Amino acid sequence: MSHRLKTIVLSALGAILVMGSLTYTSCRQRDKCREITCAFSGTCVEGKCYCATGYEGTQCEKLIRAKFTGPWTVLESGTLSLTEEYPLDIFEGGGTDSVRIQNFNNRFNEDVMGYVSDDTLYIYLQKVENSYVEGRGYLYPSKYYQEHSDLIVHYYVFDTITNKTNDFGWDHGKASEWVK
Repeated sequence: MSHRLKTIVLSALGAILVMGSLTYTSCRQRDKCREITCAFSGTCVEGKCYCATGYEGTQCEKLIRAKFTGPWTVLESGTLSLTEEYPLDIFEGGGTDSVRIQNFNNRFNEDVMGYVSDDTLYIYLQKVENSYVEGRGYLYPSKYYQEHSDLIVHYYVFDTITNKTNDFGWDHGKASEWVK
């Protein structure tokens, strides 16, 4: 085989190897989701999971409401009530983002319903016994202890019998502090 033919063959093989490796590398980079599994109907786009409602985490592996559920200690003082400390519990509701709050405002026998999104608790406008309640709270997770958090809740209770509103930072007064 002549020197010129060897050079052509080697050059052609080199070009094929370079093109093959570029194609392989480029395909691997384009398919950033190939090795990623997003849980609970999450969708992978460009190597990142986008979670379905109610889930969070790098692979949608956590229920958002999990950080809200459990026992809390409440410290509050409304526009019509004295400073009070009492326990309440947050439980899972019907959907993936729904919650039930027991012992809300330390006076209701019925559960107060709400839902969570990211770090926010939303309390539906609802009639509970002889009152209307509505509110929202913002979660501040502990920097050092994963199971502990502070929840600052702004809400009101409108009593339909007295026609008076006890406000906890909704329009007036001081927000309620819930500690886990």
